[in-house]
Amino acid sequence: MARSARAAGALDELGRAIEVITGRAPAAETLTRFAKYLDLLTTWNRTHHLTSYRTPHEVVRVQLVVKSTPPGADVLRAADGVRLGKTPFSRAFDRIDGEIELVVKLAGYRDARVTLPTTKDSEKAVRLVRLRAGTRPPDDRAPPEGTKPQGSGATVLDPYEDKPK
Repeated sequence: MARSARAAGALDELGRAIEVITGRAPAAETLTRFAKYLDLLTTWNRTHHLTSYRTPHEVVRVQLVVKSTPPGADVLRAADGVRLGKTPFSRAFDRIDGEIELVVKLAGYRDARVTLPTTKDSEKAVRLVRLRAGTRPPDDRAPPEGTKPQGSGATVLDPYEDKPK
């Protein structure tokens, strides 16, 4: 089977790379065996109309986009609160089965939660709702109203606090 100039050039480069790595030229049968695999792949590619090869170790990325009205809101990962950026937000993530939940925050507006699939490119737009004057966003960490905080009763000493004389 006749090889194209491109395939012959690829075999020459492979031979040089093997020589650099191992310190010796590869055996002729090694390159011949590789050439047969290259020819098989090329034929298979033409038969199946593939445009590129993807190795098993190649990471596939998806593009996730979050837009907000008004723009300029912080985008945080809901799982751990890590700030990822500001809207309009666009970032490539590893493609995995599942979803990512994000929180969109802007001072004076109610937080919005956005869930995007991580299996494909996705885009969501959120309209943030302005809080009324004098109201504050709910604090998820605050204890329910009418309950007293429970402490251990231990006294915490501040080593930098001035001691009374």
